[in-house]
Formats: sequence, structure tokens, C-alpha cells
Amino acid sequence: MKAQYMIMAAITALTITSCKESVFLDNPPQATVSEELLMTPEGSDQLCTAAYAALMGPNPQDWSVCWFPVTHWSTGSVRADDAYKGGGGTGDGWETHRLETFTLDATDGVTDSKWYHLCVSIQRCNSALRVLNQCTEEQVPLRERRIAEMKVLRAHYFFELQRMFNQIPWYDETMDDATVQTTPNNVYSREELLDKIADEIRSSLENIPETQPEIGRVNKYMAKAYLAYFSTGLMSRIPGHMP
Repeated sequence: MKAQYMIMAAITALTITSCKESVFLDNPPQATVSEELLMTPEGSDQLCTAAYAALMGPNPQDWSVCWFPVTHWSTGSVRADDAYKGGGGTGDGWETHRLETFTLDATDGVTDSKWYHLCVSIQRCNSALRVLNQCTEEQVPLRERRIAEMKVLRAHYFFELQRMFNQIPWYDETMDDATVQTTPNNVYSREELLDKIADEIRSSLENIPETQPEIGRVNKYMAKAYLAYFSTGLMSRIPGHMP
């Protein structure tokens, strides 16, 4: 029996001494995206795709696509009397009924969710820009084009947020989460915000092609058409912010 115990002890000692700490301590986290993976054409494009996907809403497959949509059927057409809420009475989609009857207040969760969705959309653009700014042309050959696309897309989301809520915080890819969370919404006036949005688009025109090989990507004509809102006086005819 003593020999058996000695053999077992020897095997245990050999096993322990032959193991390296790195085998146990330096394993990369599973089911996470590393910075090294993102700083590639494939990785940065995934972040850009996520920012584009937010045009359908950050969660387009759930019920939110109906109640706080990107089409503004509820906050625009219903409030303007161009459409009716419908449904099974005033209690069916009661938040939209309150939009229809101009009885909205701070307890409305749909409006809060609209704010949240647009802020998430802006942060997706910021995440893509944060990675792209760290990449080189060798790592991401279309780096400058993608940066321009993300800035135009971010300008769109900021414009949607501003015309819905008037006073909004401005935050970009240079700010960390703690700074974003403490940024007030009264740093810039409405006019200053619109100027910043227009500048985002204007500064990106040089690096956006007239046509894109992939349908749906921002092109120069699209960016210029958006810029026209800010440069031809059409802004005065855009529906105002929510009361």
C-alpha cells in the first residue's frame, strides 16, 4: 500500500511541476470580442454594420419596431392627424393615444425608449469610429471612407434626437462612458447643435464616393441631400421638437 501511495504522490507532484501558470491564468476570455480582432477590415466593418443596422432600430425584431419606430408614424403622422392609432380602443397602445391627444407627460415609456434607442445608435457609430481612429490604412484600406460614413450616420441619429427632444447632450468617440453619463443636455443651443450636425456631414464629403459597391451605404449624393436641410433654409420647415 505504501508503494501505491508513493506512486500516486509522485504522479501528483510531477503533474503540478510540469504545468505552467499561463495555461490556467492567461487564457483569453471566451465569447468576447478582442481589440485585436476589431482592428482589422473584418472587425471594423462589423462595427460599421451594427451602426447601419440601427437605422431599423437597435432591436428591430421585437415589439419596439411598432411602438417607437424609425418611421415616426406615431410621433409624426399620428400627432399631425395624418394617421390614426387604431387598435382595440384607447387602452391599446395607450402611449400612442396620448401622443394623438397631446396629453403626453414624463411617465410615457415609449418616448423614453425612443431616446434610449437613438442614444444607442449614436454609440454604435462612436464604437466604430473609436476603432477606426486607431487603425492604419494598412490594417483597414477603406479606413477614411468608413470614418466618413460613420460621421454622416451619426449626424443622422443626432438630428433625429435633436428634432425629437430639442435639448440633447453631444458626445463623440473621444469621450469615455463616465464622461458621456455626466454630459449635460444644455451645453449647446438648438442652432449650435444643428451647426455641429451640418459640420459632421460637410467634413465627410471629401471621403465619400458618389456611388458605393454595396447598396445602402452612405454616398456623396445622400450626404449632400441631407446637408441641404441645413444650407437652403429647409430647416425652418422641418417639424419641431416634441413638447
